[in-house]
Amino acid sequence: EQQKQVHTVQLPTAHPRPSASATTTTTATATLTPAVLRVVVVSDTHRNHRFIPLPAEADIFIHCGDFSHKRDWPKDTAELPAAVVDFNQWLGELPYRHKIVISGNHELGFNNFTRRHIQDHILTNCTYLQDTSVVIEGIKIYGTPWTSSRMAFGAHREELADKWCNIPADTEILVTHLPPYNVMDTAWVGSNRGVAGRCAACQRVHTDSSHWGCKHLFSRVQDHVKPRIHLYGHVHDCPGVKIISGITFINAAADITLSSFCFDIPVPAVPAVATVRWLLWHTEPCAEDDACAAMWESRGTRVVRVRTTSQASEILNREVDEIQALIASNSFRFMTHGSGGRAWISSLNSSGYSKVPKMMFTS
Repeated sequence: EQQKQVHTVQLPTAHPRPSASATTTTTATATLTPAVLRVVVVSDTHRNHRFIPLPAEADIFIHCGDFSHKRDWPKDTAELPAAVVDFNQWLGELPYRHKIVISGNHELGFNNFTRRHIQDHILTNCTYLQDTSVVIEGIKIYGTPWTSSRMAFGAHREELADKWCNIPADTEILVTHLPPYNVMDTAWVGSNRGVAGRCAACQRVHTDSSHWGCKHLFSRVQDHVKPRIHLYGHVHDCPGVKIISGITFINAAADITLSSFCFDIPVPAVPAVATVRWLLWHTEPCAEDDACAAMWESRGTRVVRVRTTSQASEILNREVDEIQALIASNSFRFMTHGSGGRAWISSLNSSGYSKVPKMMFTS
């Protein structure tokens, strides 16, 4: 009776660090509007995605990898497995505004493709994260597929430590395929092949199972990043929820239970709809930024996307009267990315726009 359920998770109110995104900087003094996002998460569906119960309403869907099976990937053909094609089609049928997916160790064929190719040609109905992040309503979500497996996205334990160092310090929702050590990570390995005697890590006797989680990952999560939620799968034997030092860990592996988890996460206070009326955005075309642009437009903001400083200057000069009025009412913003974006803003500052509030999003 524990199978095929949507498990609702209550997040703790106390958290080891503030939840507001540290990557967003603005001088706006507008009224702030609190909100929550409903997130549904599942992992290790292994071709059974259509049998997983999901809530009727949610804002974000997250899959932590292993949506296919290693047997789906024959070595003698480059043809995409039918299970992967069906998974992408199913993603397109889901009613949620945002869908985020990472790979697992069973997505063997993905080792042959770049992240961009997977996003543009295979998993086209979601935001595919591979050592990358996306910001939704001020919540930074970072996804990484690496495990110690010898299959897809496999790395030695020492190499994994370097992978985890790439997790941004301001991550709110961390999505990995591999569990952290000693947090719902014990998997069956065979009779008398597990831990002899009482396990020093968990103080249990499990002679037929061992810990598959990564100590480096636990350290990075617990001591440095401190995300609000850490989502993962990989270990089918012990899905569930555990809260440690204010961090909520969810092993969402559904291979045995065919279940999903959902939770509500409070979002950082954002400017009211009427505040930002015009957003000039320095961005490259990509699915993550398309989703972010759609979010701003849903608030009534006019989003103008440019790729070069000359394009920005042309727009600023052509619509100078409207923009100056918006600047006077604190309703105009520049938004850009990373170190290259700082040079872009510096160029605009030299053109007389130094007093306009800027927003810097890095990923």
